Amino acid sequence: MAERLLHDLVTASAWRDPAAVAVVDGDRSVTYGELDERSSRLSGLLAAAGVRRGDRVGVHAEKSIESL
Repeated sequence: MAERLLHDLVTASAWRDPAAVAVVDGDRSVTYGELDERSSRLSGLLAAAGVRRGDRVGVHAEKSIESL
């Protein structure tokens, strides 16, 4: 079986069923569509800041549903 990256799996799930719940934290949840949108937005911000494929980026964030 070919190795698959997490972001590829999330994107595929968002494509199949964007309204499906991906993460639950208490009474809050995030769908695969929302998760894909958030990751695409972050990817765009990083690219605009000069981050390129293969670069390493450190992320410091509180553990929360928003930090996904």
